[in-house]
Amino acid sequence: MKTKVSLVTGFLGSGKTTLLRHYLSQPADPSPGLSRKEKVGLLINEVGEGDFSPALLRKARCTLVELSQGCICCQAPNDLVVALKSLAGKGATRIFIESTGIADPGKILALLRESPTLRGHFAVEPTVVVIDAAGFFSLFQTLAFYYVTQIRAADLVVLNKADVATRPQLKEAER
Repeated sequence: MKTKVSLVTGFLGSGKTTLLRHYLSQPADPSPGLSRKEKVGLLINEVGEGDFSPALLRKARCTLVELSQGCICCQAPNDLVVALKSLAGKGATRIFIESTGIADPGKILALLRESPTLRGHFAVEPTVVVIDAAGFFSLFQTLAFYYVTQIRAADLVVLNKADVATRPQLKEAER
């Protein structure tokens, strides 16, 4: 059986870690694909606010690996391969990869799908892009290339922080 791998990407501060913390804190869910019976692996490639507490990791049966020696899409792809194999070797049946804010998800997905070392052992699940609805427009003006790259790779776009966005900010982000 292949280990499921989902990429969670978005800019620093968009809410990726918060989304993953929320997922891990949920009780067992009978929905297909969301069973808390799964042993979860988290591969974090970004240092930001809000680490995962040891208590949450234990409760969620989760193993955490942090890769902070460079971006896994361009500077440290071999570290990604080693970390994925390590998490699977520790029994993880579902792995979430939280990438750096300016990662090219296409490169990470290509590695997951095309690497002979990974291809037979990992099943690529939907890619999630988290967007800060309140900060979208200002960031988009300077980082449009990265936003477009992330959104094109997404199977699911999460507009986060809608509660603090103004109506025009939210409409612009939705558009």
